[in-house]
Amino acid sequence: MKNKKNILFFCFIVSFLGLLICTKSSPLYPFNDWVDANAFFTVGKGMFNHLIPYKDLFEQKGPLLYLLYGFGYLISHKDFFGVFVLEVISFTLVLYFNSKTIKLFLKEKYIYIIIPIFTSIILTTRFFTHGGSAEEFAFLPLSISLYYILRYFKNNENIKFMNYTNIFLNGLMAGCIAMIKYTMLGFWFAFMMCVFFSFILKKEYRRAFISCFVFLLGMFLPIVLFALYFILNNGFKEFIETYFLINITSYSHTATLLDRFIKVLLILLKRMFTDFYILIFIVLGMFYFLFDSTVLKNRMGRFTVFCLLFFLCLGTYIGGVDYKYYFLIITFFILIGIIALFIVLDNLKKCDRHYSKIVIIILVLCFLNLFRSPNIYFMQYSREDLVQYKFADIINKKENPTLLNYAFLDGGFYTASDVLPNTRYFMRQNIGYDRLPELYVEQDNAIRSAKVDFVILREGPTVENEYLTTGYLRKNYVLVSEMAQKFEGKIYIYYLYQLKES
Repeated sequence: MKNKKNILFFCFIVSFLGLLICTKSSPLYPFNDWVDANAFFTVGKGMFNHLIPYKDLFEQKGPLLYLLYGFGYLISHKDFFGVFVLEVISFTLVLYFNSKTIKLFLKEKYIYIIIPIFTSIILTTRFFTHGGSAEEFAFLPLSISLYYILRYFKNNENIKFMNYTNIFLNGLMAGCIAMIKYTMLGFWFAFMMCVFFSFILKKEYRRAFISCFVFLLGMFLPIVLFALYFILNNGFKEFIETYFLINITSYSHTATLLDRFIKVLLILLKRMFTDFYILIFIVLGMFYFLFDSTVLKNRMGRFTVFCLLFFLCLGTYIGGVDYKYYFLIITFFILIGIIALFIVLDNLKKCDRHYSKIVIIILVLCFLNLFRSPNIYFMQYSREDLVQYKFADIINKKENPTLLNYAFLDGGFYTASDVLPNTRYFMRQNIGYDRLPELYVEQDNAIRSAKVDFVILREGPTVENEYLTTGYLRKNYVLVSEMAQKFEGKIYIYYLYQLKES
């Protein structure tokens, strides 16, 4: 018990220090200016202020992610400190379950080496983007299920371990993922598929089919709970249409199955070669676990490790869409490669003689490596430097102001000013006019009818509002402030318009 507490505390320290430096939600940063994180925060805030996701606020991730951000909002209304707290808690538990996975294959002492290395690589990769992504919060269910399935096969398919309770728990993890971002469910499809065939090969036919039912029961629990929430709030239709139907039709591309497989492969190669050391660790882990029978003596178990990664990649990219942060969930599998590396070193007796020195050196190097984070540049700014808070000072001078983030993704103005949107389409999504014209029309109508007190526009390297007219903006509103600010390497000019006094 004492060792478990020590390991958990160590995981907390590593998680806290790593995220303190690497996520823009950290108090060391003036703000998290990522459009996705601000959209999640706006919808989460809405959930705790009687607004229903999808019905009252149009966004396209899963409701569990908004709920998490809503808890972050309850901790801190106008910034991301609350989200930072949740990130630290979540990543601490990720590292703790990773430590349990490490102990399946190595002595406990290697936890104090592998956990910092894993953290240092994950949090400094460019796929971590700004912090607070759906992929980041998906790490916890992934780490739990990876531990359970590796322990099952490490114990030579001990059926007593993979009992119905544990099957249900892992189904629950799949359900959580379904309510965060369902494209990441490929891992859990492979999980249950491999457990099912393992039972079949053992001629445990009854257990195999009952286990599938129990897994689905666990998976459907979070889905049913959120479905009830939407039914009780008259938002079930919008939930299905937005989270499932529009997501499927608006982002995927028409292509043959072969073309889709080729596209997935090309995306993976492109992303892995972006950060070459990630490719090395993932390939090392796959080859070692596939072909070394001393790690997992069971052939089915060795094949399972590959299946988990394969179906996770397939689910993530089969739609043909490739945003940089999508790959973050794939980088989790560097854990397998790092474990494989230290199994080799342990067999060579390379770490025993100078273990204490190695731990100190690795801890120092990993800490220094955190400052390679692509987010570090943003620490140099203060809140007074940011357009979000400059505009918020103006907006908050009006009592109970209303605001529209017009023709671009959520820029953080709702967050900084603590304003609740009064329009369903409170921002523009990455969906073309041809696929969702009402988004553009209704944003335009909000300006035409003077529905909001303030309107914020953004101009930059690309035309943001080609399907919208600004004639009524000039007629009904007056420009009160403008400011240039860099976001993701590009300079944008932000304009704040205020409703003219009648």
